[in-house]
Amino acid sequence: MSVPSTGLSKLKKKHIRVKHQKVKLFRANEPLLSVFMWGVNHTINELSHVSIPVMLLPDDFRAYSKLKVDNHLFNKENMPSHFKVKEYCPLVFRNLRERFGIDDIDYKESLTRSQPTPDDSSGKSGAKFYQSYDRLFILKTLTSEEVERMHSFLKHYHPYIVERHGKTLLPQYLGMYRLTVDGIEHYLVATRNVFSNHLNIHKKYDLKGSTVDREASEKELEKELPTLKDNDFIKQGVRIDIGEAAKEKLLETLTADVDFLTKLHLMDYSLLLGVHECGRGEAEAEAARAREAAESDAESDSDTDTDTRHHGDRSQISISIRVSQLACTSAGAARPKPKRPGPGRPPSPTRRATPTPTPTRATTATGLRSPSVLGFLNWRARVRARRGRSRSGPGQGGRRVRRGERLRHRHRHAPPRRQVSDLHQY
Repeated sequence: MSVPSTGLSKLKKKHIRVKHQKVKLFRANEPLLSVFMWGVNHTINELSHVSIPVMLLPDDFRAYSKLKVDNHLFNKENMPSHFKVKEYCPLVFRNLRERFGIDDIDYKESLTRSQPTPDDSSGKSGAKFYQSYDRLFILKTLTSEEVERMHSFLKHYHPYIVERHGKTLLPQYLGMYRLTVDGIEHYLVATRNVFSNHLNIHKKYDLKGSTVDREASEKELEKELPTLKDNDFIKQGVRIDIGEAAKEKLLETLTADVDFLTKLHLMDYSLLLGVHECGRGEAEAEAARAREAAESDAESDSDTDTDTRHHGDRSQISISIRVSQLACTSAGAARPKPKRPGPGRPPSPTRRATPTPTPTRATTATGLRSPSVLGFLNWRARVRARRGRSRSGPGQGGRRVRRGERLRHRHRHAPPRRQVSDLHQY
């Protein structure tokens, strides 16, 4: 409850210091992934201080940023104490991310907020694949020879992406790194996931346009989501219908990509096709909702006091209404009550019955002035009008009020200014 201020009193504010975490931790099951997350966070933060050049120079395709860390905050389970991080062509890959419509902050959050998860799919080279926690990006391990080929390929790849305005079916390369952990060098390249991150893929095909030795092996068929090939595609009689407009765009993009690869004398490429079955997807979504309902029923049986799953939203709405009403009633109760209200004076807001809480009441309290506050302001305007009449001269039917009596009258019948300014926010 507020006390009327006299002008000399001052309100003391208590300053609360918020403690922030000084060091961002990157927890992963493998030291390699912890170092990778640390490296991506560091390189993106450093790039944010580098101005974007008007055009890329040939030296940018040979540039790199390199960092060696010794005596890091040591924790065997999270981060090694000695490691090295090297990013290849940082300005080139930043420009590629911009061409593909990927923000650096989103790129960093996807790869560092939670550790990438291993992916079961692997090629003939035996490379390892990792997937970001939100399934937006794919990480692939490389060899030193593949890194050299990537450098020579990047000189042609970047101009082609600029010419096509990012519209391509080729892999979208977003970053390339070398990580040295325990004296062993690891090479990683980050690409965008070609599949959707919210729709499950039920069938996957790797098509080359050839039938020679193009069948999935028995070991591959044992997987939960095997990668089928051309002969499997033909035997199953799969037909993809995407419409004429989408077909023309697909063939135009595919033709341009093939011509680009032909000019570079590259032959080892294929088309990766993923199929999402709508009926099966709806059945999986229905089964997931049924499992959630069963889990919620089990929680409600184990906890008889409250059911947070079913009443969470309702409790939030009721809390917001209560806060709005509390703001109105407390503001009205804080003002001093007049001793003898006149015949035409409305009753005090504190004496009025609190109306039934409704959603419109909450909207009025948060956006406009509530009825209780409007009544108080009308009462205050009438008090000011009577005060003006009492201060008029002897010839106007009033009496002259001394300065001391005027101040006492003001403090007795008017709320403090701080309180009135607080009311205006409602």
